[in-house]
Amino acid sequence: MRSRVLAAAIVAIGIIGAAGPVSAEVTVAPSSAQNGARTAFTVELTNARAGVGTVKIELLVPDGVFAIDASPTEGDGFVPVVAYRDVVPPLVTPSGTVIARVVDKITWEGGPSVISGFFEVVFGLGPIYSEQSQFVFPIVQTYEDGSTDSWTELQAAGQPAPEYAAPIIALAGAPTALTPDPNASVPLDETVSTVGTAGLEVESAGESEGSPLFAILGVLAFAAVVIAGSVFAARRTARRHDL
Repeated sequence: MRSRVLAAAIVAIGIIGAAGPVSAEVTVAPSSAQNGARTAFTVELTNARAGVGTVKIELLVPDGVFAIDASPTEGDGFVPVVAYRDVVPPLVTPSGTVIARVVDKITWEGGPSVISGFFEVVFGLGPIYSEQSQFVFPIVQTYEDGSTDSWTELQAAGQPAPEYAAPIIALAGAPTALTPDPNASVPLDETVSTVGTAGLEVESAGESEGSPLFAILGVLAFAAVVIAGSVFAARRTARRHDL
């Protein structure tokens, strides 16, 4: 009898809770990843705005976290797009992996999601390399009416978590020591600029009045004049003797 009363009370509490507004919340599972490995993540969000569904979710990969690739999945009418950014100069891991391009952001658009309650999106990320022991996933949730929830706040040491805290991911394993790639080539536009500048400098030096080339040309011109004068004088002397 007591168990039936307790069960009825739990059901009643659940119904009352469901009837109230859903509090805003976002979680990412798992809350840890292995440095240098690939991890599958699930983002669970609430649709906390009355009468409107979610139409876009943006997940940012922060600076200092280098994820080589991402494979988000479609779901609940959302279509994912992955944006990348270049790493300049490229970096090299201790194992020799060159990091030249990494994931910058994953965006899911579509929906709208359910009007009330939880929904989720799933993605694989990695391998992930970082010199940090943890990082956050800033997430921006956009609703049909254009309003947003920005899960980008950071928790200060010794303080309670803020209302819109960015999910924290712990990185297991030793931090990855990243160094600039010594074999990175100079971008083409910089090479052209360098060659063009050197060429201009050489041409300018050749045209300078103080250059060795200019002095040599002057000496040769003077010698030619002297020789021509000597030849002319010799011919005049020869003609006088003939007369």
